[in-house]
Amino acid sequence: MRSTSLSEQFAIPPNAESFFGSANMHPHFTANHLLPQDIQGHVRGRHTITHTLRSQATLILFVESQDATIPLCLKLWHAFENDIYVTSDIDTCNSYTLNGFAFNRRHAPGVYLGIAPIYHFQDQQSIELGELLTHPQPDQLEKGMLYALVMKRLPQNWRLDHQIYRGNFGTREDMRFLATTIAHMHQNLEHAPPHLGQLNILQEKWNLNKSFFNEAIAQLQQIFPEHDFATPQHMILDTMETYFHNHSAHFQQRQVFTRRCHGDLKVNNLWLTHTPPHQTQHLLALDCIDFKDEFAYIDPMSDIAMLAMDLEAHLIASWQHGQPPDDTPEQLVDIFLTFYLHKRGIEREESLDFYLAEKAMIQVYMCVLFEHRLYTGLLYFHVALQHEPLLRDAYKK
Repeated sequence: MRSTSLSEQFAIPPNAESFFGSANMHPHFTANHLLPQDIQGHVRGRHTITHTLRSQATLILFVESQDATIPLCLKLWHAFENDIYVTSDIDTCNSYTLNGFAFNRRHAPGVYLGIAPIYHFQDQQSIELGELLTHPQPDQLEKGMLYALVMKRLPQNWRLDHQIYRGNFGTREDMRFLATTIAHMHQNLEHAPPHLGQLNILQEKWNLNKSFFNEAIAQLQQIFPEHDFATPQHMILDTMETYFHNHSAHFQQRQVFTRRCHGDLKVNNLWLTHTPPHQTQHLLALDCIDFKDEFAYIDPMSDIAMLAMDLEAHLIASWQHGQPPDDTPEQLVDIFLTFYLHKRGIEREESLDFYLAEKAMIQVYMCVLFEHRLYTGLLYFHVALQHEPLLRDAYKK
């Protein structure tokens, strides 16, 4: 039987606010006093939508129950298709929701409450949910019904990028804490199925990233014709292509380490909480890759490279806007990586330099093509350019 089309069930407005660049969302509510068993009655029923954030394939809804005491956050997929996302039917979207819930619940305990069927969502002002499934299995889902991921709404000022910009995060001790926490996460990852630990998958992703990167640079060149993007663009790509070709045997050997990683370890997906009475820090990793196994089952070196690169970019931006740390952003990131490798008990792999540059490339095209944040894309382009000579020196050796 044909799976129900999302566009047939819900009318998603094309002009809903972009999910990306939402750092200034300000309803600082939290439902931390609730346990999953307490929240069941607050999920079932109609909720008022107070804010909608949209990406290409997802909606994030900030909602409140009728008594306005339990602010929640919902994530749901909507119909979209390109080389990255294929969310054209409800069955596919629900499988992504289940996939994301299973991983996120382990790494952000107490935040991901469950999934719930959507019974009404036509007017974009309210949404009606069914029973919350706190331990959902595929055979429990109602046929033809789209499910939403139900989360506690956390204070935005807990988000790591906010804390960096306010100057609350960026010391050597902070780097050690972050490295220790991520190293612990990476010690307990699921092994990849054999078909996902293949070099050809890495090659396909590299080709995809090159294509989108070239498209993004062409767009930047049109918008900023006074700048020469072509020269550094070709320099980055030529160096990375040479490295990838010359080290294909090393990449092949590394495939045995492929694991089910977070896949999108960026600072805006990490949240720092403080538990009284001693204000102990805890790190929550939210919003893992849930839509494409090839992007989720990766080398942990690739996973940590995304965070190291993104951390560097945000520290640079903070530095430029009046929050100079005692160490440079590059020094802090080096401390972070050194301590991470130490806690894992592993050596720095040659492939790490490649992944650092590649992750910067990915963020360039994500910002330019999909998130419409051109100047942030330029910052990531600068980071990619900084890593090019390091990679060139590595393959010369």
